[in-house]
Amino acid sequence: MNRSDKRAILTIFVIFFLSILTLSNAYCSYTPYESYEEWIISSNIKITNAENNIRDGRLNDATENLSDIPQRILEVNEVWYKDYYTTQIKNISNEYKDSNSSIVTELDAAKYKNLGEMLAILDTILLRKDDMKQLSGFQEKVSALHTNISTSLLEYDIICKIQEDYKKSSDLLNRLKIIEAKITPENIENPEIALTIERDYTMIQEYPSYVSIFQEDGSSWVRKRASFFSDFHDILITMETVGSSKEISFDEVILELQRLEQKVPDLKLEPNTEVFVQESIKNKKAYVIELKSDQGKSKFTYILILLISSFVAIFALVYIFLFTSKKKENRGNSDVSQFLEGRTFLIFESKRFGSQSHPRGVEIYAESDVGLKRELNEDSIGITFSKDGSKGLFVLADGMGGHNAGEVASKIAVQTAVECGKRDLLNYQELSDIDIKDILRNIVYNIHEEILHLSKSSPSMCNMGTTLEIVFLNKNHVYYAHVGDSRIYMTYTDGNLDEMISRITTDHSELGAYMERCGVTEAEARKKVPSNVITQAVGITSVPLNPEIGDFHIGKNNWILICSDGLSDMVQDDSYIGEVLVNKQLDVGTKVKELIQAAKDVGGKDNISLILFRIR
Repeated sequence: MNRSDKRAILTIFVIFFLSILTLSNAYCSYTPYESYEEWIISSNIKITNAENNIRDGRLNDATENLSDIPQRILEVNEVWYKDYYTTQIKNISNEYKDSNSSIVTELDAAKYKNLGEMLAILDTILLRKDDMKQLSGFQEKVSALHTNISTSLLEYDIICKIQEDYKKSSDLLNRLKIIEAKITPENIENPEIALTIERDYTMIQEYPSYVSIFQEDGSSWVRKRASFFSDFHDILITMETVGSSKEISFDEVILELQRLEQKVPDLKLEPNTEVFVQESIKNKKAYVIELKSDQGKSKFTYILILLISSFVAIFALVYIFLFTSKKKENRGNSDVSQFLEGRTFLIFESKRFGSQSHPRGVEIYAESDVGLKRELNEDSIGITFSKDGSKGLFVLADGMGGHNAGEVASKIAVQTAVECGKRDLLNYQELSDIDIKDILRNIVYNIHEEILHLSKSSPSMCNMGTTLEIVFLNKNHVYYAHVGDSRIYMTYTDGNLDEMISRITTDHSELGAYMERCGVTEAEARKKVPSNVITQAVGITSVPLNPEIGDFHIGKNNWILICSDGLSDMVQDDSYIGEVLVNKQLDVGTKVKELIQAAKDVGGKDNISLILFRIR
């Protein structure tokens, strides 16, 4: 008997039992809420369909099944029932309170109890038949109440099972979709990512909560995908040495690629995904076949080609060296954005690291300093631009967690944000404000899922998290996503033509909440509440994640500063930060170094990371 049959039998039994209880108690058939019988039947069927669709690899259909389950079923809790029956008990007790009977006092003690405890007390009362005879109608009312609570308790147990199955199926769907998102044309060529995908699918297959969904299928598509990507990883590694190793023949590699090609239809990939996986294998097979056909060419040809290639390479290097040197002499400090277009600047190491560059139309400097008290730098920075330099993505993450877990969390945040940003923001010419904000929000949630997944799979990474600032520059418009107590500042010119500084984000911390709630300054708030207790972080589930998403226009010479709390906790005077930013005697690199030194001068208790830029 499979899982679906068991659920169907259980559903039929519940309906039968509830029907008997309803017919046998016409006296008090009213229940605290409308009957859930039809919803229970419908929900069980939809969960069964969702599990069947997951087993068949139809994730979109499974998602639709789960979305059709009535939200009210998923929100039911015992308090709803308990509050109603507490009122019923009070009403009966008040009706007979003048009798001074101990049995009435015993009934009154059942209020505020949970449903099981209420039943136990009512069972005891119903055994005292002689005492109940002295109270007219009391036995009938208690008996009816007992029947209704029994019915509600059974109904609630079934609803709890539905909620548990819904959560399990929903969590599994989310995990599978995260893994499937990694199967892209770029990733499929990367041996390490192929191995990561294999491990993710293996972990899904073996995860205790999901075993029951896949146990009926000994060769599930999840297991097939794990096996496929494991073999695909091996063949990618093998191809790096094919032709140079005597132990590996071209024919062996071709046969292995053909075997992989035959496996693809059984993986139940989305049609477009299946196409580029097939194409990737075909391209590799064609490449190996070409290598094999070239194997018989004379050594002289290879030597000649090598000599010609070497000559061309040397000539090119000399030409580039002379040309660029001359160009630098003529250009001086002019725009060098051509050397940065499309590149990514990442800071991960636990040391000071700065880089000054000038993408087309943007002046920028970024640096991360370990500070004076910490041994490890858990901050990460990522910066990337579109090829034409009109769009930029700036990411700063301040990690937290035991050992090196904070560093890992911040790395994941920056890497994921840069990868998703390149794909979804920098490569598109026209996006609406709503589209951009939705993309930023989705990037934050993708990072959140990635960190949670790694945190749950590795005990050493448990409870790691990170603050996150993502800033997307689209010509003269800035969009941002903010979580935690890192900050975004902007300078502007007021009505008197004075340059001022404005804090764009509100800290997700007890300090920030107190300032907003009480309307006090930061200096006043710091006297009342601690400054280091954050209320939101990516990868932490103590409260629901709710990123701040916003946007604003900037003009030329408006500085945008993104910083970790290593600066703002030490340099608490925003006006001083503003003075440094608007100081025309300091270049962009000196401004950043001046702020880092200011944080160190008052203690440097945390890592200090800054990104400073403006359009020109």
